[in-house]
Amino acid sequence: KIRVIYGHFPFGIHKLVDGYPIQYITMLRDPVQRVISTYYHYKRASGDGGAETMSAKIDISEFVFNGETLETDNAMVRLISGVAPFPFGQCDHEIYKVAIDNINKYFAEVLILEKMDRSVARLRKLLGIDNVILSNDNVNTQQDRRIISDDTIKQIHELNKYDVMLYKYVLRRFSIKSVISKALLQAIRN
Repeated sequence: KIRVIYGHFPFGIHKLVDGYPIQYITMLRDPVQRVISTYYHYKRASGDGGAETMSAKIDISEFVFNGETLETDNAMVRLISGVAPFPFGQCDHEIYKVAIDNINKYFAEVLILEKMDRSVARLRKLLGIDNVILSNDNVNTQQDRRIISDDTIKQIHELNKYDVMLYKYVLRRFSIKSVISKALLQAIRN
């Protein structure tokens, strides 16, 4: 019996496991920080002889805007929408709406990396797990964000505008759930 399927894959896995009730759970990260982290991940993996190869001389602007990886172009909307791969720079409001609809219909929880403690608490409650141990695996300590210009950050933000919209939507939803949970807990205690 399948209990959990996990990994990095686009929305739609439920179509492959017909007959099982499926609820999705995902975690989002600030889109600009995610793109910057992706750049440093590729740089580090390339330097370690990893599968991803990237010239050590490529700067973040070239990496983000050259269109060689779709991970720098609204990757969260791409994955959550489940829309078949589409060209770099072609994410639009309709695809964003599909992602929002999928979240509302199929996702038991959308967690926030920047709110890790509350996200883990929700995950524990949802899965009925008491002993969750957090570790800082796969953290790049060599990221120097000071070398990224404000203009580049603004361009990353603009390129990923649908991810930014999705992230803000999920943050509001996350906060509303937190307020409701606190109000219910207080009502129960009174």
